[in-house]
Amino acid sequence: MERELKNQPPAAAITLAPGTDAGSWVVIPDEPGIEPERYPSLAEAAQAIVGRGSCTLCLPCDAFILHRATLPAVDPSELKEMSNLQLERVLPYALDAAESSLDVVEMRAESADVVSSVAPLEHLLQIARPLEARARWPARVATNAQRAASRAGTNGSALAIFEENGQPVAVASENGLATFVQPLTGRSVEDLTAELPSLLLGAELAGVKQPFGHALLEERWKLLGPALAEAAGCVVEIVDFERVPCGAAGADLQPAQWRAQKETVARRRQLAQLIMLAAACYVALIALGWVYAGFLRYQLAVLDGKTAKRAPRVLDVSSTIRKWNALAPAIDRRLYLLEVLYNVCESIPATDLRVTSYEQSPLQILMQGEAPSAAMAYDLNERLKSRPEMKDLKFTAEPPQILANGRARFRISISFSS
Repeated sequence: MERELKNQPPAAAITLAPGTDAGSWVVIPDEPGIEPERYPSLAEAAQAIVGRGSCTLCLPCDAFILHRATLPAVDPSELKEMSNLQLERVLPYALDAAESSLDVVEMRAESADVVSSVAPLEHLLQIARPLEARARWPARVATNAQRAASRAGTNGSALAIFEENGQPVAVASENGLATFVQPLTGRSVEDLTAELPSLLLGAELAGVKQPFGHALLEERWKLLGPALAEAAGCVVEIVDFERVPCGAAGADLQPAQWRAQKETVARRRQLAQLIMLAAACYVALIALGWVYAGFLRYQLAVLDGKTAKRAPRVLDVSSTIRKWNALAPAIDRRLYLLEVLYNVCESIPATDLRVTSYEQSPLQILMQGEAPSAAMAYDLNERLKSRPEMKDLKFTAEPPQILANGRARFRISISFSS
């Protein structure tokens, strides 16, 4: 089963965005041709995407602020600091209590158009609490305005009007980046038509370049198309925004604490995998040990069978060896009485050394005598040892005993078995 799972393609990325109905959320696969999934709440949507591919969370338009500005053309690393100085003057909350991101709309020789996306951290965390409760942290936190801007194209400016949580929202984009967002209060085509002049004026005051190249309109507001085309002076395209995934461009407002939590979860998951791998290796070693022990028992049983089969033959051979060993002294010519006596006589160093007692049995020879001195008694023992015919015998000589007449009594034992 594990091999089959490894061979499966990775799960497709998905976009989690606010739906058209109030409180609803929609799960949009990034692959074309797959129908989006609609859920009445974020909690149900979060439950549905557990275990699926990487997720991009799109914040509703009331959860962030877009601030477009024109800054001097400086090093890109300094644009962020300059933008933050402006944000601190216009934000209704401290910048430290928010997540922010800066995107460059257009870079010129003397100036740069930038847009800052800012979301209050407390509100962001409150929105994403159903995801955090399931440890399903998004890989990226974008804005729903940027999702609409990604559909508008990357060249020139465009205007998009779509439904979000039961409320019409207008988004202006430049070069594929959302630079202006404004909720609309109208609930009818007539009311929205009356709001169009103030919407276009607000976008112009924010610095959005006009006229727009084209406009995108939510399908449910298609009757607004003629009025929008006339007011904006551009072609209007009807779009089902619930099928539009979020592109790669734009801000990432993912909180730093989420990154830390995801790293912690990833480390725990990796540690759990290592523990499972170690446990599997341990079990495999135990199983291998049992197999090897069984093999050794089998080999031992085979050897026991061979030993039992050959036991009578071994007993016969052992009995024969014992008999030959017992007969060895009798058939070894070196141990014949005359041969031994001959070697003893040949080893006597002087005529005044006398052998007074000589006893020979099948196992040993016991010889006693008197020598003129202790040194001569020792010399006799060494002479016997040096005889080639007696080199395999074991000699034991007791210390000579000095008699009253000054002579030395010796006792030499010669064993036939080593």
